[in-house]
Formats: sequence, C-alpha cells, structure tokens
Amino acid sequence: MKIKARPEDFVVEEILGIAPKDNGPYTLLRLIKRQCNTVDAVQHLATHIRKPLWTIAYGGRKDKHACAAQFITVKGPVTSLNTKTPKFRLEPAGYLDRPMGPDLIAGNKFHIVIRNISPDEKERAMPRIEAILHHGFFNYFDDQRFGPFDPVQGFLAEKIVRKHFNGAVKFYLTRRVSEDKKEDARRKEFFFENWGQWEECLHEASSHTEQEWLSHLCKRPRDFLTLLRKIPADELAFHFASFQAFLWNEVLRRLLQRTASTLGSYPGLAGDYLFGDAERAEMAGVIPTISSKMRIADPVIADTYRGLLQEKNLKTADFNLTKIRQAYFKSIHRAVRITPENMTYAFGADETARQSGAEQAEKLTLDFTLPRGSYATMLIKQVFADA
Repeated sequence: MKIKARPEDFVVEEILGIAPKDNGPYTLLRLIKRQCNTVDAVQHLATHIRKPLWTIAYGGRKDKHACAAQFITVKGPVTSLNTKTPKFRLEPAGYLDRPMGPDLIAGNKFHIVIRNISPDEKERAMPRIEAILHHGFFNYFDDQRFGPFDPVQGFLAEKIVRKHFNGAVKFYLTRRVSEDKKEDARRKEFFFENWGQWEECLHEASSHTEQEWLSHLCKRPRDFLTLLRKIPADELAFHFASFQAFLWNEVLRRLLQRTASTLGSYPGLAGDYLFGDAERAEMAGVIPTISSKMRIADPVIADTYRGLLQEKNLKTADFNLTKIRQAYFKSIHRAVRITPENMTYAFGADETARQSGAEQAEKLTLDFTLPRGSYATMLIKQVFADA
C-alpha cells in the first residue's frame, strides 16, 4: 500500500478549540499549505509581512507531504495576506487575546486516501478497521516525533539527562538531517571523526553556529554547558519531547507484550510499533510521559517504567535538570487507545493502479477526527501492520 502518493491524498484540517473574537491584540489567520512544512511557511511569512519571527505562533507542526490547514497568530495587525507563493495562502479568521498554542487545538479532521492496496492487504485491513471503530487504535507517538533521533548517536536529550554534555554538543553539531546538502554531510562527518581537535574543526566550519561554538571550544575546550544553554528553548523542548515519546512508546510496547493475545508490527524510526488485540488487551487508560515529578497510579505501568529505566541505568530524578533551564521535562497523561470520531471508510478502484501495473489494486478512503496529539498515520499503521 502507499500513503501520501499525492499531496491531496492526505488532507488535515485543524479544529480550533476557542471562539475567535472580533478584535484583539493577536491577529488569527488560517494557514492553508501544500507541500510545505509549517516552520518554512512561518519563516517566509515573517519576512513577507516584516514581523519578527517571535511574533508568529502556531499550535502544531503539520506534515510537509500533505494538504493542511492550521491556525496561526501574529502579534498586532496584518495589512496584507498576499503571500506571493503557490505553496501556501492565508485567510483571516478573527482575533485572539493570546498567541496560538497547542492547548487551543481541539483536534484535527482528516481525509486520507491509501492507494495500491493488494487483495491480501484488503482482507487483513477490513476487520482491523472495524475493530478500530469499536475499540480504538494504540496511541503511539509516530515517527514525526522522532525527527531529533539519530540512529548512531541516539537522543540529544538522553545525553543531557546523563550529564554527558560533551556528547550532547557533538550530537548538536554532527547530527545528519535529510535536508543536508552533500557539503553539509561531509563537514559534519569531519567534525564527528575529528571531535576534540577544535582548531581543525573550526577551519572546516561554515555556519554561524559552527563557527561560534567551535571558536568557543578553542578557547574553553571543556565548556560544553555554556553552548548547550544557547540552544533555543523551543528547539530544546522538541528534543526533550522526542526522548519522552521514545520512552512512552517503549512502555506501551512492553505492556502489549505482557497483556495482548496477538501482536502485529510496523517498522519505525526509533523502534518497531507493536499492535495487540485492542479488545482483549487489559491495560490502563493512560500512561504518563516521564519527568522527575511523574506520578503513576497503576502498579503494572510503574513496574514497567522501573524496569525500563533500570536497563538504561537511569532514575526519574535524572530528569530534574538543574544546569539547563531553557526547557524542562513536563509529565502529561497520554491515552493508551484513541477511538476516532465520525469515522467512515470505503474501498474502491484505484485510478492510479493501471499506471503502476497493479490492475487489481484498490484504494481506501478514510475520513475521521482525532484529538490533538494523536497521529492519523498511526491508525493507518495499525490497519496495515504485519500479521
């Protein structure tokens, strides 16, 4: 099967959880974008309307490979909505008394077309969809949350929790990302292989951050903490959230292995997703994300977290950061299962199948609504997981 074969095959529309006002200090706009991620769109908008980037706020990052509509706020008035780019446009939506944030999102409405479904995949998918309609799907954090994960170096946040500040700075300057050009990748590889040879690394530095950080290390070779304090708060918070999500997912995997009667799997960036029989899985309603102040009422979940942390030689107290203050670990309770609202589905002929030589393939059209923080892609992965 194929998802996001076309941008219009994956449509997400943000649902605002508050009524806009007729006037106010923050202009509320509806950002409608296609093949453009939220961060790039906001940066372009800031330049176009000549506003500092910090004056623009949004509640969540929407997928680049999709058609998405979301709400943003701009502090003060916005005189022109002409963005001069085909990738996104803006619509007026009123005003708010505060900036847009995740807490103002009530949920997301999805329209998804999954293509190139084989007869065997359809046969497996139909009872799973019916089960999700009645019992929900397992609410893992999906791969979108693991952008900061590095297959070689792991998580920056874990290095900070372990007070491995040298490794955290190395991670920050050498982690490879998909947007890297060939020269960026070569330079990062040089830093990785020659870490500690600050003069040599500085000679290869190109970006402002590389030059600033490596110049600092030439003068103060062991002062890694000062550099980590320079990471922007929202960026560091995303790294922390990624590591929290990884641990949360691992707890859910282990609980399913203990309680579920059958398990399917789907590969993921930071570990496979396991799916059990939702009807038979006897599990608590929520699992908290980790922090030093995390409270767990369910003894099975507490025991699972305890075993996981012992394996990693960590304690909850390690998540109370005293030397880095621009971001912190905050515990939230996340539902184990989510039942989509107003869900409908239909199989039909895939009009693109003939082009790919798969005349028997079908498409599946899904419409549903999810609360904020849950991933439509995870619902799809549970439907099409390996048996």
